[in-house]
Amino acid sequence: MIISHQGRQLTFPDFLIIGAARSGTTYLYTVLSRHPQVFMPQEKEPQFLNYYGTKLKKTISLGKIVDNWQNYNLDQYSDLFRKAEEGMLLGEASVDYLSEYQQTIDNIRTLYQQAAARLKIVVVLRNPVDRAWSHHVLRFSKNNETLSFSEAIQPAVVAKRCQAGMLSTFDYLGYGLYADKVRAWKKAFPHFRIWIYEEFFADLDHYMAELAEFLGINMHNCLVVRQRVNASGVSKNKIARLFVDYLQKPDGWKKPLKKFLPQRMRQGLKRKATSKFLQRHKMNPDLRCQLFEYYRNDIKELETILNRSLDIWTPKL
Repeated sequence: MIISHQGRQLTFPDFLIIGAARSGTTYLYTVLSRHPQVFMPQEKEPQFLNYYGTKLKKTISLGKIVDNWQNYNLDQYSDLFRKAEEGMLLGEASVDYLSEYQQTIDNIRTLYQQAAARLKIVVVLRNPVDRAWSHHVLRFSKNNETLSFSEAIQPAVVAKRCQAGMLSTFDYLGYGLYADKVRAWKKAFPHFRIWIYEEFFADLDHYMAELAEFLGINMHNCLVVRQRVNASGVSKNKIARLFVDYLQKPDGWKKPLKKFLPQRMRQGLKRKATSKFLQRHKMNPDLRCQLFEYYRNDIKELETILNRSLDIWTPKL
């Protein structure tokens, strides 16, 4: 949509996929990008609406603490959508919008003004225990996390990272406390819709049709392509670990590919190559039960907000 801000006409998204991380957002971004009625930027996770008016937070890349990768200004963010054809629905996906909800909501209100009432918000929530585990495994497998899961979730570690300005998603457990986040987003935007990951991907055709209807686009075969994207896991052996690490580095041999392959295609090839060297790593059942107790009250609160049961997240004993 076109918004007016400080005397400028800017092109901004009609919908946002705001999370949760490790809950199928990369899949939604991938398939919606292929839809003939939808335009998504080449770069997933622009993270503009949570960073606008503030400084970049820190992340871990290849074992080192660095600034997070994006820092768009208004015009640069608007330019992400300039290649869209007339009449296309514009969207983007940034999972930190969910975790950093107050800053993001405030920025949307400031920038969109009255047009914010037309913005559509898409959320997929996953069992918070599985989500936290999967998020850590993904980061650790890509050398973007230096601590084990048990170390990374220690309160003292989380507090130290927050004080250092790390991304809120490095609080693996805190990110899955959904209730306050969902309440704020639901209250702020009339066009707000949540799906539950475990249900969504168990009946993909049905729920993709619901999503298409919500967005106001035609149901299309591209929306139900079953593929695994953004795979996580532990390296199968030392050689596999070295290969995965090498894929994450901005080495010189990759630069020529940028002239011939679009970024989306390069990222897809890297994900496929990486997934072949990873294997699934399961959580200890006792730890799963302990973490469920950590989330129990928040899940009950979320059930009240959504007016539905979330028994699907209860551990099977």
